[in-house]
Amino acid sequence: MFYLWPTQPLAVVEASSGQLVAGLYSVGGNLLLFIALGLIVSATGGRRTMVLLIYGGLCGALVIFGLWGAGFSLAHLSWLPLAMAMVLYAIPFWLVTRVVRPALSR
Repeated sequence: MFYLWPTQPLAVVEASSGQLVAGLYSVGGNLLLFIALGLIVSATGGRRTMVLLIYGGLCGALVIFGLWGAGFSLAHLSWLPLAMAMVLYAIPFWLVTRVVRPALSR
């Protein structure tokens, strides 16, 4: 969940405000994050090079996020969930190159 819900730490930080406020921060932050990412990717027009660069940046951010969660220790980094998150995040990027690009060329 740590990799698939990147704004979860917002809920932890805002827990002192109550569960409802913490949940709103977490869900709202996640929605804004994925909406922004979707707009950026779709603005590329599905060009493979740009989509791959953005996906690479996302994977780099996931690694940094995972290292932060592991106390910047490679020994405590959860490699399998990190790899699974990267695979799951690859699906929408792949779909953009397969669906958006051909739709624009019509």
